[in-house]
Amino acid sequence: MDLEKVTAVIRPRSYWESIDLGFRMVSEWPRAVFAPWLSVTVPLALALSMAFWDRPMIAALVVWWLKPILDRIPLYVLSRALFGSTPTTRETLAAFRGLAGRGAVKALTMERLDTARSFNLPIGQLEGLSGRARAARRRVLGKGCSGEARQLTFMSSVFELVVAAGVAGLVFLMTPDAGLDASIESLARYGTLVPSLGAQWLLAALYMLAMLVVEPFYVGAGFGLYLNRRTRLEAWDVEISFRTLARRLRSIAAAGGLVASVVLLALGAGPVAWSASAAEPVARGANRDPARLIRQILSDPEFGGTRPVKTWRVKPFDLKPKGEASAPRWLETLGEAFAAVAQPILWVLFLGALIFVLVRVIRAEPARRTGGKRLGIRAPDTISGLDVRPETFPPDIPGAARLLWSEGKADAALGLLYRGALARLVTVEKLPLERSSTEGDCLRIAARRLPPGRAAYFRGLTESWQSAAYGRRPPDEGAAQQILAAWSTHFGASL
Repeated sequence: MDLEKVTAVIRPRSYWESIDLGFRMVSEWPRAVFAPWLSVTVPLALALSMAFWDRPMIAALVVWWLKPILDRIPLYVLSRALFGSTPTTRETLAAFRGLAGRGAVKALTMERLDTARSFNLPIGQLEGLSGRARAARRRVLGKGCSGEARQLTFMSSVFELVVAAGVAGLVFLMTPDAGLDASIESLARYGTLVPSLGAQWLLAALYMLAMLVVEPFYVGAGFGLYLNRRTRLEAWDVEISFRTLARRLRSIAAAGGLVASVVLLALGAGPVAWSASAAEPVARGANRDPARLIRQILSDPEFGGTRPVKTWRVKPFDLKPKGEASAPRWLETLGEAFAAVAQPILWVLFLGALIFVLVRVIRAEPARRTGGKRLGIRAPDTISGLDVRPETFPPDIPGAARLLWSEGKADAALGLLYRGALARLVTVEKLPLERSSTEGDCLRIAARRLPPGRAAYFRGLTESWQSAAYGRRPPDEGAAQQILAAWSTHFGASL
């Protein structure tokens, strides 16, 4: 991989942000991804449907089972498009002939129910590992990321159901009541265990359609998790920065050599041979054995060495000591009967306690978000995308806002007052506003925590700023002057 040709910003991301990166990559190259994807999956689905004409659900099950092989198509496209070499549909299909059979038996048997499939797929397909090397690589990359990969699989399955239900709702919405087949209506009838052939065809078609739409995005999200994990482990962002710096230094050295040659020629000193490579310093020890260098570094006490660590663990013991007589049979029977009766009761109590805790947490969450104190919590730097850091404001906020208003910048003037009010509320008033708080959230919290007069002014300021920023309808001169004059009364002249 040539990291200098990468077409995305490589940096450490949160796991959910890396999933968004995968979705964005599929959206960036939709034709390159979906053209070969549909060229393979649609004929396959039609052929299986014809082969299992009277059992369409079996055809859908076979397509679902073949997902690990079909997923290699979008991964091939994304892995090359990311590094500036987007393949054509013909190139992708030609490559898929070789990719389809590589480890297909294991992918469809032992690893078929792998819930982190999209994250583990690049390890075998892109890195070409197999056997123990692949298992070791999966353990290294999966630390701290396998949970998110499994959640991604669950969410993608749910989203497939959502897409299928949405298409079904659209079909029912556009179909007259008189045209609904009795077999389709039987799906909603309680007690229907075996749907008719028409209902089975509808379910199979809905699932296949949802799978064709969702699966490439699922593969892209897994690829995004894989890229982020390698970026964190191998510091790709640092390597790219150093390569960019080295390229700049080479260009500067080449330019300097050219200037020196021109100057020396002008002075009559003769030509000077210079190249960009000549300006590159030869690293000391470039020809040294890497293994020896690693051992030398690890021998330093700062990096190597061992130290004893004491931990507590349960000592193995036998519940039934040797030589002890076994309990009577009637006592064992009584214990088994008691366990059979107590087990469902304990499960009911456990589920009841869990529901009770969840209800209490859900009921307490609004009060915690709006009325809790920010003990030891750092005030956010931004609120709903607005910068509220105190150092970004002028010393005299109302004066600066008046100057902006006089220059005809109504939205900027009201925006400055609104940002200043938010900054005052989170830094001085310690209101529990978060980075994701919307204008409505801020108004609700201010109404509960501020005096009525200040809360009413803050609501008027918010509505005026929204009208000017979003609707391009600033307040009239009189209302604006009242807002400007009253800001110092409620929030002070500065932060």
